Amino acid sequence: MDYISPFKLPTDEEVFLFREKEKQKKQEMKLQGTKTKIWDKKTASSKHQLHHYKKFEGEKEDESAGNRRKTQGYSTKDQTLIKSAMEILRDRGKEREQIGKKEGVVELIEQKKEMFLVTMSHGILENEIERLKEIEREKKSALEQ
Repeated sequence: MDYISPFKLPTDEEVFLFREKEKQKKQEMKLQGTKTKIWDKKTASSKHQLHHYKKFEGEKEDESAGNRRKTQGYSTKDQTLIKSAMEILRDRGKEREQIGKKEGVVELIEQKKEMFLVTMSHGILENEIERLKEIEREKKSALEQ
């Protein structure tokens, strides 16, 4: 048995031979894909059995010929999956609408200006409160003296 160490670097010839083999494999696969007919190819629709969305009506009552019978659509498991998928789609649509509403530069500047004015007025109020407390302390100390 001939073991090749995985830590040994391949020679340049081996690298080029490997690349050539890979190119040939890709070309053969491409040719094979072009020669096969569409009904022999694996497509997304041929992988799974298709279900028509109109069948998803749950239970509905037929009043044909005077008797009532219930026709089944999808199974309850499938119905819950479809309902949850529809809710996810609605949520994503709402998110896209919110993202689509980009704020203009003017609105952004106005918001920043308002935030600055609020923080500035907050700072002024804090300074005024400190000044009034200082005056109160001075009056207390004057009364004590």
